[in-house]
This record gives sequence, C-alpha cells and structure tokens, in this order.
Amino acid sequence: MSETTTQSEYMDVAEVAEYLHISEKWIYDHLTRRKPQVPHIRLGGAIRFRRSAIEEFTRRLEQGAA
Repeated sequence: MSETTTQSEYMDVAEVAEYLHISEKWIYDHLTRRKPQVPHIRLGGAIRFRRSAIEEFTRRLEQGAA
C-alpha cells in the first residue's frame, strides 16, 4: 500500500474535524454517546476513520435532511 493511499484512506479525529469543518469535540461527542454515531475503528488507543465511511455518513445525513 502506498503512502498516498494510506494518508487518503484513513483519517484521525483532527483530520475528520477539518474535513467536515466542525470541532473535534463534536466528533468525540458522536463517537459513542450521541446519535448519529460517526463510523470509526479503534486500534489500541487510536481512533481512525475511513474516508469513504465518512463520505457515506454525510450522504445519509443529507438524505435524512431532504
């Protein structure tokens, strides 16, 4: 797997917050305690987000708002 693929496929909390133009606090609040839950994986103490899952998550939110 190339470095470019790795960087674009998985993001950390800060990158997702920047990508969605929201606060990191919002991300943390929606990991487990609130709905909708942001799709994520935990690797040890690290939280990672697959870019495609975040894009699908936002699509579902858009469809629900329509």
